[in-house]
Amino acid sequence: MWDFICKFFHPKRAKWDSQYNQGKWQILKSPQEEERFRALANLVKKYTPNGNILEIGCGEGLLLSMLENDYISFIGVDISSVAVKRAQHLSNDKTKFIIADMEKFKTNNRFDVIIFNESIYYAKSPLLLLKRYKQFLSLNGVIATSIFDNGTAGKLRTQIACNYDVLASQTVINKRGTWHCEVFR
Repeated sequence: MWDFICKFFHPKRAKWDSQYNQGKWQILKSPQEEERFRALANLVKKYTPNGNILEIGCGEGLLLSMLENDYISFIGVDISSVAVKRAQHLSNDKTKFIIADMEKFKTNNRFDVIIFNESIYYAKSPLLLLKRYKQFLSLNGVIATSIFDNGTAGKLRTQIACNYDVLASQTVINKRGTWHCEVFR
């Protein structure tokens, strides 16, 4: 019954839950992905050491292990209840995971960094979403992204660079492709 309700009222969530259940996102646990996760984590730690972190599209919480407990608080948000359930074992007094659509998520908290790790291009309008999330940043907060170079990513990165100050950028290349990890304000 729950599957029917989820598919009817939350079709986007049902799609992502199905993909996680089918193992589509297991590739993120591969050694090729580790270098990208580490690059993004290093940028986050450099620009917001021991900060309050919000990760949008956190999946199973794979980036969290790369942060090496170097944060005050961490909130991971993902639309997939399957992914969030798999991440729950990482929860503790300063780490929690929430099931929510990134387009609708709201909070009263302020964060030193908001991370979009391979998630920003799933937004209907990535630039409008970034603008909305700016309100959740602390005074000197930054946004960090990891964007896979799929042919159209260059346009999105150019749009971001035209609207924000890019503080740092690191490119990771392996046999699966190219990723651009960036921090901007």
